[in-house]
Amino acid sequence: MYFTNQIVPKSLLKKCIEKALFASPMMRSFANITPIQMAYTLYGENNSTYLPLIIMHGLFGSQRNWKTVARTLESKVDKMIFTVDARNHGDSPHTSEHSSAHMAVDISELMKSKGITKTCAMGHSMGGRTMMHLALKQPELVDRAIIIDISPIAVPRDFHQMDEIFKAMENVDIPAKYSLGQGRKIAEEQIKKAVGVQATVEFILMNLRKRNTGEYV
Repeated sequence: MYFTNQIVPKSLLKKCIEKALFASPMMRSFANITPIQMAYTLYGENNSTYLPLIIMHGLFGSQRNWKTVARTLESKVDKMIFTVDARNHGDSPHTSEHSSAHMAVDISELMKSKGITKTCAMGHSMGGRTMMHLALKQPELVDRAIIIDISPIAVPRDFHQMDEIFKAMENVDIPAKYSLGQGRKIAEEQIKKAVGVQATVEFILMNLRKRNTGEYV
């Protein structure tokens, strides 16, 4: 398993992940988790004999963040490359449950639906935690894992800011009568008051969706 320019011994890695990811009963069991059908894009040849690569983005991101990387890899390697939207992100279903365990089950469900028995798992930030969880709980599914910008234990220094962002997102109120474009402008104005940084606001708004019912999520 690779951590941005360093290789971590498997024994140490397993101990670290167990401490970080399985501190609560909810995180220890896959048995009671209902998977979602993740939105994804497939790059590369469907009939490749090499193990596929599955890429998951970070918090507030989407598979579109990895489009350029996936296309570059597609031109250089002979393998299937999947970029996925995690639950509650992008075009994937929104649920009240959200954890590394839930997203790891979603990955295994995607693999099952595609007849994939083993994969190279790549994840950034939140996606990295998900792939670590998958590798530890279902090691038979993971040939190797590439973990980017996250460790099994360390919490980002700006983690406290996430609370403010979540509250700002929860407080966004967009009437159903407005189009997606209009709703995006309303959400931008409301979130920017709490977040302040325009780049962060635009990144968050990548996940704004309007359902057929008119409800914004």
